[in-house]
Amino acid sequence: MEEVLREQLKIFLHLHSPGTSLSSIDGIFLSYLSEIISDLSDDDSELDATPFTDMITAYVPEFGAINRKAVCEWVHSMALMFSESSSPYKQGDATPLQTSPLQTTPLQTTPLQTTPL
Repeated sequence: MEEVLREQLKIFLHLHSPGTSLSSIDGIFLSYLSEIISDLSDDDSELDATPFTDMITAYVPEFGAINRKAVCEWVHSMALMFSESSSPYKQGDATPLQTSPLQTTPLQTTPLQTTPL
């Protein structure tokens, strides 16, 4: 779960704060993040965004500049991803999900080609 969280955090930060380094992310931080995600996926508790954002900002200062609504949406999408009903992770399957809520594909920006009538 922690490696998947690290990758999803990397994607999230790339979308909201390009160039952010994750070099300061360690096992303690990932355990904290994993616990928050697990708590949210186990019940309908709400995320208290302020202490959560403060904790992550201590590790990744650029995180503090990200919109709290986007942070809450990301955390809840991670909780959904790891919930028992939608993820093989809690069921013991080591195979990661094929898609994730934050998986992105670069947009193709090729010009439209027209054919003469």
